[in-house]
Amino acid sequence: MPQKTNPQALLRLLSPIVVILIVAAALRIVNAGHFPVWTDEGWSTWAVSDHSLGAILDKVAHDRHPPLYCGAQRLVDGGGRLADRAALLVDRGGVLTVAVVYRIGADWLGSPAARGGALILAVLPTAVYYGQEIRHYAWLTLSVAVMTLLFLRYLRHPRRMIAIAYAVSIAFMLYSLYLGVLILAVQVVVGVLL
Repeated sequence: MPQKTNPQALLRLLSPIVVILIVAAALRIVNAGHFPVWTDEGWSTWAVSDHSLGAILDKVAHDRHPPLYCGAQRLVDGGGRLADRAALLVDRGGVLTVAVVYRIGADWLGSPAARGGALILAVLPTAVYYGQEIRHYAWLTLSVAVMTLLFLRYLRHPRRMIAIAYAVSIAFMLYSLYLGVLILAVQVVVGVLL
């Protein structure tokens, strides 16, 4: 018979990470609309200004970055700098990355270490800065975190569904920013060695 979960125990377990996620979201939203849009951010905003996926793909065809970010940015474009910068869950992924880092830590090191890692990422100035940018850098962090979570889970319990999810996370990374290939290379080497 499955054991019933105690709602108070679940709330005590979840409340620290919920507070950390709220802090992460608040830090990424506060003053986000006050920063000037720099050249690359302006280019990203211009690239999605037509709201037509075909026109966006034509504009980004000669860019050195993959098109996924611009395609997704078109969903939130048009609300001004604050809306462009604060679309965390749909567009940037900064808060989601904190949640994934927590999950990695909880899986491998336990809840106290997971909370510490998530809190560090939540308040890390570099992570906050790139989480506010109208560019794809926070997506790289999110995709690499998801890749790492799935890679580590596959190492622990090799299952077909985890392998498929890992492959999808690799595709997400490749269509977000090519730099993530370096992390993939490390994971391949570790996988071969193990």
